[in-house]
Amino acid sequence: MRCAKHPVIRNKIDLTDPNQVRAWKRRLGISTDDLQRVVEKVGESISAVTKEIELERAACKHSSGDG
Repeated sequence: MRCAKHPVIRNKIDLTDPNQVRAWKRRLGISTDDLQRVVEKVGESISAVTKEIELERAACKHSSGDG
C-alpha cells in the first residue's frame, strides 16, 4: 500500500519541501537565505514574496543609480 501524498498548496511556499525551495529559488533568482528572509518578513504567500522581491530589486536599482 502506498502512502498518500499531501496535496501541494498552490498559493503558498513550503520551505520544508526542498523541491519547492529549489524551484522558487530558480524562478525568483534568489538564494535560499534570501527566500527564507523574505518569507519570514511577508509570509508564505507566493504573491507577497514575489512582490517583496520586486520591491527590493527596484529599491536596489534606485539606490545604486544615485551616485
